[in-house]
Amino acid sequence: MRRPIVRLKRLGGVFVFAVAMMATQFSGVQFAHAATTDTWTGTAGDGKFSTATNWQGGVAPVNGDVLAFDDTSLTASATINNDITGLSLAGINFSGTNTNAYSYTITGNTVTLTGSIINTASFTSSGKTYAISNTIGTNLVLAANISSQDVGYAYNTGQTIDTAGYALSASASGCSSLPQLVGGGSLDISGTNASFGLSQPSPSFSGAINISSGVVYASQPGALGDASGTTTITGTGSLNLHETANSSWAEPFNLGGSGYIVAESGTSNGCMGVPGSGTDTATLTGPVALQSDFKYGSATGMWGADNMNITGTYTSNSHTFTVDNGVAGTLTLPTGAVQAPVTTNKYSDSQPTVDITVGHNDTTTLDGERGRVDVADGGILMGDGTAANAYIYNGGIIAPGHSPGKLTVTQTLYLGAGSTYQAQLQTATAGGYDQIQVSDPSRTTGNDVQIDPTAVLDVSLYPGYNIKKGDQFTIINNLQPSTQKVQGTFANLSEGTQFTVGGITFSISYVGGDGNDVVLTSLSAGAAPVIPNTGAEPLKLANPVVLIGLGIMAAGILLTLARRRFNN
Repeated sequence: MRRPIVRLKRLGGVFVFAVAMMATQFSGVQFAHAATTDTWTGTAGDGKFSTATNWQGGVAPVNGDVLAFDDTSLTASATINNDITGLSLAGINFSGTNTNAYSYTITGNTVTLTGSIINTASFTSSGKTYAISNTIGTNLVLAANISSQDVGYAYNTGQTIDTAGYALSASASGCSSLPQLVGGGSLDISGTNASFGLSQPSPSFSGAINISSGVVYASQPGALGDASGTTTITGTGSLNLHETANSSWAEPFNLGGSGYIVAESGTSNGCMGVPGSGTDTATLTGPVALQSDFKYGSATGMWGADNMNITGTYTSNSHTFTVDNGVAGTLTLPTGAVQAPVTTNKYSDSQPTVDITVGHNDTTTLDGERGRVDVADGGILMGDGTAANAYIYNGGIIAPGHSPGKLTVTQTLYLGAGSTYQAQLQTATAGGYDQIQVSDPSRTTGNDVQIDPTAVLDVSLYPGYNIKKGDQFTIINNLQPSTQKVQGTFANLSEGTQFTVGGITFSISYVGGDGNDVVLTSLSAGAAPVIPNTGAEPLKLANPVVLIGLGIMAAGILLTLARRRFNN
């Protein structure tokens, strides 16, 4: 009966020894932490990650957790501090809805990421829903291929994202800003209506940039990396190269799809940047290869494209590189210069909620109704139609009617820097001269007629003109109450200035009509020259001998007819 007991004791000893050996082998090793979601409440009020009572359940985050931030309860934007050193997270999520754009900004120590960043937080304004731009203002290090969805303005001075050889897939449905990039992992951009600003130079980033949809705004040369990684555009992706002066871009480019590449003066501030003035040239010194037919510039952009010059190795692969309709810039390829084609557009139907853009080399006739009309450099807007708002930008021209005629703007007329209003005068009767009718009496706030100090008025006389002294021409009929004045004056014509066109002297007033109209008054009279006689008089002056011969022939015919009548 004792043998079984001995055996059991021996087995027990083996078990204890095995446990002891296992404990020795794994001492100091942390077993995998099951990812939990830590939801921020901010109850403690100190804004620190390490304070347990700031988190639902009273437990501070540890490595491997997912952090959740709900914007719904925010009554003001909140800045919180990651004061935990070496924190590694499996994800960061922003969610919730807010009646305002209150948001979170995370600052503090570097965060290592093994999972995605997701932002679905939103706010409502005027019945529309917009994404809330929550901000991650810490340095990030990737420890896996991760995605960043709708991060918002993920930008902070000095912040970096170290790809560490992993891929960062960034997608959005709005505007997001990415900080300085580091490492050799790729940046993959996508998303419907996505806009991404690369706001800082990234001299230590050697990865590829792939843009399959959305628009990337590179603030300056170097924002795309150290020029060793290739920037590839496919699908509907597009790339805007911002510049404050002539610039050089050394990275390789592979260009294809239905998107575009464009260079525009300006400095990047988030996505869209701040438009600059003047026209500069972006030179691509690295290799450029077309993967399909491709276009330079976006006709929907209102800045007007700068010029682009390709001096690096250019491989067309039997595809064409063209300048899009309405784009002002010139694309210079090794094979020669390319510009936007000359186009004409006519709109005669009523679509008051549809906006239109009049681009470079484009003449648009509006005889119907549209919403906002933007006229870019080199574009001309004419016709007798109606627009809710008309914005004429640098180099744009507005010329009402069909020589002459009236355009109606129901809300705001903005004659911007360097724009031109071409006004033709024939008679002082209604319809006998060009007029822009603006606003209506119900709009009692703001100045709906705005004239930039560099805008120009170009007055000409239409054939058949007949102008009397004292005639008045209301070239801008401001229907707002007279207390709402015209804001600004034309660069070439201040209040009361006298000027002469075709021998007729005019004066201009910005407080004419009922007190807030732009009115030209003729101070002298003039009429179009009588059209010269094109019959015998020119013939006589040219060759009097011929005229004498014709007279003799006519006399002979009359004499013959007289004789026949006498004989009868």
